[in-house]
Amino acid sequence: MRICLVGNLNSIHMQRFIRFFMDKDQHDVHIITSSPMAILWLSFQNDLVNVHPHLIGKHGSRSPFNFLWKMIQTRRIIKSIYPDVVHAHYAFGPGTFAAFSGFHPFVLSTWGSDILIDTGSFWKRLLIRYALRKADAVTCEDRFVKDRLLNLGVKEDRVKPFNFGVDCTRFKPSRMSS
Repeated sequence: MRICLVGNLNSIHMQRFIRFFMDKDQHDVHIITSSPMAILWLSFQNDLVNVHPHLIGKHGSRSPFNFLWKMIQTRRIIKSIYPDVVHAHYAFGPGTFAAFSGFHPFVLSTWGSDILIDTGSFWKRLLIRYALRKADAVTCEDRFVKDRLLNLGVKEDRVKPFNFGVDCTRFKPSRMSS
């Protein structure tokens, strides 16, 4: 399967997703990131053979033109690799870039702060809503974030919550003896 992940490769979540897909089968994983240091991290991972990084944007620039350039580059890269699925991590930025590509199926993972805190300006909120509207599925980490997604107009059948931690229905340790 050819998978395209869009996001900050410095994120432990992205690194875990890469490891997960590489440990399961021989997936072809493409990563679109704007972090050159992340590419360096990837070069030290000798066991990640089928991982292909794609660097976008001008490093260090926070201009609107650089943001637009990242959108265009992401769209071109996704069209060139034609993955089976695009999965963006974080609604603003990576989610917007992936949404602009127009590729489906498109999964967007929200990580809380992008939906709850990082919605400052009118333009940011507009781009976040655009990314959420274009996603075929939106993952979130808890009920609180799910409620916020519903308030932002995401249809409930598209929201897929997952919980971190221990599943107490499966893990029931015996009482420790003293």
